Amino acid sequence: FFHKEYPNGSKAKGGKESQAQLLRAAKLDGTKASPFALLGYWYESHGDSKRAIGCYSKALMLDSAHPVAGRGLIRLVPLIQLKKALDQAVESTSPLNGWSWQVIGSTKALEDADYDMAVVALLRAARARDVDKPETDDLSFFYASPEHPSSPNKSALVSILSTLAKCYRCLGRYTASLRTYYTALSEAGDKVEGSLLCACGQVEMELGLYNEATERFSIALELSDTSVALPATLGLGVALLSIAQTSVEDGKAGAALGCLERGIQSCENMGYASSISVEKLRGDLHSFGGLLPLRAFTAKDTSDADASAVDAQIEFIGKGEAAYRAAEQHANHSGLDSLGASLASDCGANILLRAQLKSLVNTTSAEADFDKAATEFRRALDLDNSFSPAWCGLGCAAQNNPMLSQHALCRAVE
Repeated sequence: FFHKEYPNGSKAKGGKESQAQLLRAAKLDGTKASPFALLGYWYESHGDSKRAIGCYSKALMLDSAHPVAGRGLIRLVPLIQLKKALDQAVESTSPLNGWSWQVIGSTKALEDADYDMAVVALLRAARARDVDKPETDDLSFFYASPEHPSSPNKSALVSILSTLAKCYRCLGRYTASLRTYYTALSEAGDKVEGSLLCACGQVEMELGLYNEATERFSIALELSDTSVALPATLGLGVALLSIAQTSVEDGKAGAALGCLERGIQSCENMGYASSISVEKLRGDLHSFGGLLPLRAFTAKDTSDADASAVDAQIEFIGKGEAAYRAAEQHANHSGLDSLGASLASDCGANILLRAQLKSLVNTTSAEADFDKAATEFRRALDLDNSFSPAWCGLGCAAQNNPMLSQHALCRAVE
């Protein structure tokens, strides 16, 4: 079958000789499941789904855990119709029933949200020989779909481990989740997918492993997988922002600025594929520059209000306003007032940061920015009158109006 149907690893035309040999084998000994399973695979590869289902079903009647027949039916028949076949497969003592445990575990996790049972099933699947060591089965070439034939590999194991790690995360077992992701990455080797890297990076961030998460998201962005470009960009930006926060606390202003610039560059690389989240993150990265000491923006070692350093810091922060405006344009059709209020408030906070910096060197120029910031906060409150950060921002911006400032801060507390 292999040499007639798939010479040099690609599907060949014709193949009647293979069909004849398999039919003959099935007639000579009707108690063997493999001839029927391979015959089903042959029919599936030639587009005859009805006959393929019949042959696969016959094979499972003879061997309830047959890995080729089971996988074939999963591809061709809705899972709701396979409950009996799956139950019989998991009840068997065959070491090749990992395919059935995988389906049950994935269903429990993704559809029923029964993560405890999903963990049990997925662990059984990962330990089955057809998943853990598929190369030991002579028929492992036929595990893959006829449309995408491939030699035995660990793709099923990687998929199972990835789902298992998600279940651990949902159960709050983050350390177990991370260990499982590391195992999945090891098994995937050079064929690792960006989605797996992003999922692992997310758990690393939740455990405070920001440097490791940064590396994970960076590798994901290097892959030619556009489907993970957005989550990888967001993950990398958030991880770098967290590292910048830690660096500021440790007195490493230069390292913090470097992290911010790297995160900003990653967001800008999205280009036309940018989104509300990316522009919002870019704005936050620029705004965080307002919390850095002045020495981060000058080559001179100074803590005074050096005019050139202040101008450089204001320029860096100011680019965040454009990012927030771009995010608002993306959000215009969302219809969510709370989202618009949040972005308007962020924009006001960015302007307020610049006003506070300007007040160090030019009080007159700063007053105009304080008024502009207050206008943005009022715009946010027009969209959502209960948005507390906007009230807080208005209270800080209205420095020349003590009554308004007191009222706004009290509303923020309420």
